[in-house]
Amino acid sequence: MRPVFSTARAGGRLPQPIVAWVHTLTPRRIGDLLLLLAALVTLSTYLLQAQLTYPVTLLDTPSLAQAFVTRGAALILLGLIGLLLSGGLLAVISLALSHPLAPPVRQRILVTGAAAGILWSIGALIGLLLVPLWGHAPAGVTTILTTLVLLMGEIAAPLLLAAWTVMLSQQLHSHKVLGWISAIGLLCVVGRSLLWCLNALVPIISGFYGPAEILDVLSIIGASFWLLWLLLLGCRLLARNAIGRTPAPQYADDERIGTMNRRRLLQSALGLSVGLAGAVFVGLRTELMVTASPELPADDIPAEPSLIGAGFYLIAWIFLKFIRPMNTIAVLVSQSAATTPPPSNLTRAQLGVTIKQLDANGVPAELISAPGVSSSRWILYIHGGGFAVAGTNDNRAFVGRLSRATGASALYPNYRLIPEHPFPAGLNDCVTTYRWLRQQGIPASHIVIAGESAGGNLTLAAALALRESGDELPAALVAISPPTDMTMTGETYRTKALWDPIGGGGLARDAFALYTNHGATNPRNPLVSPLYGDVHGFPPTLIQAATEEVFLSDATRMAQKLQAAGVMVKLEVWPGMLHAFTAGPTVIPEARLAGHHVATFMRRYLA
Repeated sequence: MRPVFSTARAGGRLPQPIVAWVHTLTPRRIGDLLLLLAALVTLSTYLLQAQLTYPVTLLDTPSLAQAFVTRGAALILLGLIGLLLSGGLLAVISLALSHPLAPPVRQRILVTGAAAGILWSIGALIGLLLVPLWGHAPAGVTTILTTLVLLMGEIAAPLLLAAWTVMLSQQLHSHKVLGWISAIGLLCVVGRSLLWCLNALVPIISGFYGPAEILDVLSIIGASFWLLWLLLLGCRLLARNAIGRTPAPQYADDERIGTMNRRRLLQSALGLSVGLAGAVFVGLRTELMVTASPELPADDIPAEPSLIGAGFYLIAWIFLKFIRPMNTIAVLVSQSAATTPPPSNLTRAQLGVTIKQLDANGVPAELISAPGVSSSRWILYIHGGGFAVAGTNDNRAFVGRLSRATGASALYPNYRLIPEHPFPAGLNDCVTTYRWLRQQGIPASHIVIAGESAGGNLTLAAALALRESGDELPAALVAISPPTDMTMTGETYRTKALWDPIGGGGLARDAFALYTNHGATNPRNPLVSPLYGDVHGFPPTLIQAATEEVFLSDATRMAQKLQAAGVMVKLEVWPGMLHAFTAGPTVIPEARLAGHHVATFMRRYLA
């Protein structure tokens, strides 16, 4: 059998010590190095993602990165050392694999692989330097260093590796299709990182977080395929070495045919087994990377969404945009009715709270309280649902978490819904429940009104209605993803329509039409669209919004209006998140952190 590797062609071009050293790298040794490289990269990237949310932490504030480093410095250092060694291994492997090839191809493979390895190693070295600098060095220094790491390790190196992978798979005739898939995955890494850089340069309202999230998930899958390609290439070199040492047996014609058939059957079974094992590896590695996101620190908003948040967004975007779109209120109501169990099925074990039904001056409501909370401090929480859907158990669970975190009881009104009850029925019910609380002897300074989505609108509208009627206003307001302009003049109704899987397909327009009784109520009525109201004298207000929702400009403009009126307002815009994500599944790290921010804000103002 012809030797797999030979140093003869390069003997006159490389120094003799290097030629002699490369000559010692048999296919088996190179295969071992490839398997070691795949293992090192897999372990290193997992450690860095699980401890540091690398590489997205390169774009975050130094204080946020320092909070991660403080909790897991040893494992972070181990991950960076692993990347440093991986870069050196990649350079060695590139030298060995390119050596027996023809000069033009040899040079291209050597240059791309070795350069990618060197960039990896330099990036890891800078990362090792950054660990003690984060949070202590001047911001300009860390910004320069993190930018260098991002450019080298997450843009230049994957681009070179994509070319290296394609050329090598073609030259060695090894898993060409998988090589191309891996290269495309590496290009997704490049595209994601470029979008991250762009998002860091433009205003957050103009960022491309939706596409970046999709590429982020695809890049993790693509990197898993690339590692699989490395593993298979390493195994192929190990097998080729063994086959080369074994003389081919001789058979008679009939026996040869039977042997060939058995060999084909074995090859098919082996190919199927390898394919299944490869799929398991890719799926397992992708799942581990996505779910490895650490708990986010409690004070900062990350510059880019976590992998869990990105994965959740991608699933929601595909499902709600293309599989079961919610373009009308009728569809929303029917889907919600099919998936939401009745409140009577709730138990304390499910939500960790006590739920008691009561009548608040004719409005059915629920008292939601965590164990041991005060009955003198209250949250009036107004649920969302497009003004058309009753409260869900997930929503009650969120209110229960707020009750537990603030030590306050929560009143949860089941206000009247559209289309049967357009404006002002639902708003009147919310105002009535607030007055009921006041009638129980609860001071206004002991009450916070909060709500998400439609409930955010009703929160702000209720404050306007209470002030107009002379009622004392609550201690604070919290509006999560509030639609504040039913004339839909905000720019994100257009720019975010594609990327918002919930409100971007016509659902918002249909809800607004039904709420205003198809124009019977002027959509510029401040009690319908709080953006057009006089907000002077409003209590401190927290507004949370997500970049991937059509109501983003409603939230930002409302915050600007409150600020111009002298109101203490805090606006939080969360990159890459969906509409009303704060009250969504707690599996998303950003949802847990945003909920913590809400509870902290409430505690600050509840007397």
